[in-house]
Amino acid sequence: MTKLEIFNRLIELAKSRGYEGPDFDYELGKAVEGTNAYSVFFRQDFSKAIWGSGDISYNSKTMPKWQVGITKLALSEDKWKFLENNVLID
Repeated sequence: MTKLEIFNRLIELAKSRGYEGPDFDYELGKAVEGTNAYSVFFRQDFSKAIWGSGDISYNSKTMPKWQVGITKLALSEDKWKFLENNVLID
């Protein structure tokens, strides 16, 4: 899956779950190059829409799912591959 396909599917999923933030619809090519898309990926409202806000156990702590997701995303080497494999699971 290309970065553009991943980004479009993430935005579609987030919007279906109530996300109303920016989607770079007017500059999609710019958004998926470099780290521009990170300004969406690391938004709290986007993360809540993607991973949910319920609590889970992580590293012996109880944390909201979105915080765990965003933490794992931040630590991942390839953010795009992480999102494809952990959010866009078919």
